[in-house]
Amino acid sequence: MANMKYCKFRNTLNNLKDCIDDINERLDNLSLDSNGNELSLDEFNAMEEMIDVALAYKKIAYYFTINQIELTCCGDEISKEVRDIGICPTCLEHI
Repeated sequence: MANMKYCKFRNTLNNLKDCIDDINERLDNLSLDSNGNELSLDEFNAMEEMIDVALAYKKIAYYFTINQIELTCCGDEISKEVRDIGICPTCLEHI
């Protein structure tokens, strides 16, 4: 099932945490899950591919978060002064 745009990152984060829990469980149980099953070849390949995807995400997300410019409802950049006042300088709505 596809993720809705408003919760894509939250849902993916929860799924990634589930994958980490599964890997940790397998590390503790000689590569078996709680039901005694080994990882399928397809799942193993996906796990390997996730390494590259995770590294790319880390690089992109880090760049995005440190360079994020917040905008008001009218598209004005939120400066320290605008944040302190808490009002959009264009329409005078609270932000």
